[in-house]
Amino acid sequence: MNNMDFNLKQYLMEKQELVNRYLKLILEQFNQKHKLIMAMDHSLMAGGKRLRPILSMAAAQACGKDFLIALPACCAIEMIHTYS
Repeated sequence: MNNMDFNLKQYLMEKQELVNRYLKLILEQFNQKHKLIMAMDHSLMAGGKRLRPILSMAAAQACGKDFLIALPACCAIEMIHTYS
């Protein structure tokens, strides 16, 4: 692939969807009727660009690593950002 084939918009959308799915998987491990989990779900899934986790995954790729290995840490970064 040469540099002209890279589609940033598509890359961002794909990674954003991946982060959203993983965040949902994290939340689904807990009691969905618990008020704290409901509030976390509301805040986390309200939308957003997910740039922090996407940049973290891109950094893993730039270091020659599989970005999926970084996904849990990337989601933790997004959760901390949402909390703050």
